[in-house]
Amino acid sequence: VDMHDLDPRTFLIVEVKRDRPGVLGEILELFTRSAINMTHIESRFKSFARDGPSFHIDFQGSMKDMEVMDLMKAIKGLPGVYDVTPQEAREVPWFPMNIRELDLTTDTLDGGTALINEDHPGFHDPVYRDRRSEIVSMAKSYRHGDKLPRVRYTEQETKTWQAVYERLKALHEKWACREYREMLPQ
Repeated sequence: VDMHDLDPRTFLIVEVKRDRPGVLGEILELFTRSAINMTHIESRFKSFARDGPSFHIDFQGSMKDMEVMDLMKAIKGLPGVYDVTPQEAREVPWFPMNIRELDLTTDTLDGGTALINEDHPGFHDPVYRDRRSEIVSMAKSYRHGDKLPRVRYTEQETKTWQAVYERLKALHEKWACREYREMLPQ
């Protein structure tokens, strides 16, 4: 038995020719009326072919289901929607199912070029790279439930982060969302 047969998922790309307020709400309303559960949605903005967004939508259901076919027809009928394209089923690679499984992801914290590119200001600085490796090593050794390792910042690092904080603090008032500004003093 194929896992997809037990829990069918469909992936659609909905292309909108022109951006206008409410178009996503109308698409979401159609999912609600169809009683089809979305599992993931992403938006992409403007391309050469259109001035509106495209929505990449994963949902429960099969392209063979009458409800899904009716939903696609209804979405295609919305003003401004010019294409609704079902995609092949996507295989999802391993994904952590609980917080302890995040411990299995430490190999991504290699401190090498995956996290610091050649155009990074510290790329050719051996002192910076050694310090970065030290901090990455602390992060890699942490496991869920352990006491969090404490990074002891040098006086220069503290001055650098203070300057960054002061510069960003002024920008936060103008550009950060309300929720972020409310959380920051904590």
